[in-house]
Amino acid sequence: MFNLNKLVAGTSIALTALTAATAFGASELEDAVAWGHENELTSYNTVDTFMPYNTLTREQGAKFFSAFATLNLCKEPDETASCDFSDLDGADPTLADYAVLACQLGLFKGSNGKFMPKAPFMKNEVVTVLMRALDGMQDENVSPWWKNYFMAAKEAGITNEVSAEGLARPVQRYEALLMMYRAKSDDCTATSQDLQDLLDKLFGEGTTTTTTGTTTTGTTVTPVAPVSNGTLKCMLSSDTPAGATVPAGVSVQVATYECEATTEATTIDSLVLARQGIADNNSVQSISIFANDELVSKNRSFNSDATSSISLSPKVTVAAGAKVKLNVVAKLGSASNNQRVKIALTDFNSNGKNDKSALPAV
Repeated sequence: MFNLNKLVAGTSIALTALTAATAFGASELEDAVAWGHENELTSYNTVDTFMPYNTLTREQGAKFFSAFATLNLCKEPDETASCDFSDLDGADPTLADYAVLACQLGLFKGSNGKFMPKAPFMKNEVVTVLMRALDGMQDENVSPWWKNYFMAAKEAGITNEVSAEGLARPVQRYEALLMMYRAKSDDCTATSQDLQDLLDKLFGEGTTTTTTGTTTTGTTVTPVAPVSNGTLKCMLSSDTPAGATVPAGVSVQVATYECEATTEATTIDSLVLARQGIADNNSVQSISIFANDELVSKNRSFNSDATSSISLSPKVTVAAGAKVKLNVVAKLGSASNNQRVKIALTDFNSNGKNDKSALPAV
């Protein structure tokens, strides 16, 4: 059983993540966002881009807490659990798998066979899901049904609400993130790659087939060039294919980047790519990375904000003064004719830290 005492041990800061007016320091929220980004709970790495005061939806909460439970608590899903929700066709396609995973982890139940992915994530649901993750199921045959989770959260110092009735309101993104950050465990050794491997195992790993032929229908692919600095410099390579019209349903190389280690040997941990132009989730279903023609990433989808953080496995090490070519392969889905797809490299992590320095918009 999870030791709830460790949540407040060694600190004099009250855990008030779920009060109506949450008290927190700016540095704490910055640390929480950085932690969330490192653990792939969110693709954002700054407070402003994280949109902390936006309402959290249930599908977003499913990703938050699934990642938290697997990466920070080393929870394992029950693959035999009944988690066939009837309304996931309306979910963000990059988040639907997390809805099922959250159910298999025992965090979410849904209602009448529906997950309600776009509904606001309520405060009582956040308390319930977090306490289920930390300490398992409580007796729910009480009124209100989340009362025992609320009492456990109060005892753990996670909320200082006076009554359970105060939990019936939508929760803001920063509140849920701060709760997880304050309740995080340092004992778990799972990694973001472990989470991706788990998702691949549960829901199937896509296959990548490079196609160079063109047809008269499909999606126009136009990559764009980023600029970066630091110990690693990445530029669009002259080997990038020219814009072309290609059929939907194929995988095709859309960009090649040359990354040079400028002053010291550098290990590339992850890349952040952005889907630009008028493309949507239907036109670009997934992307993967090849380093010098070797596959070094799982297939990843773009999230609802059109960015994708891609961990490299194996990580790519570039000797000082040397270069590596990173090819971006996109699997194209159904799209309107002549829909323009742009894939941009906007950020990267190397040597375990973020090396971006005010990358300009491209």
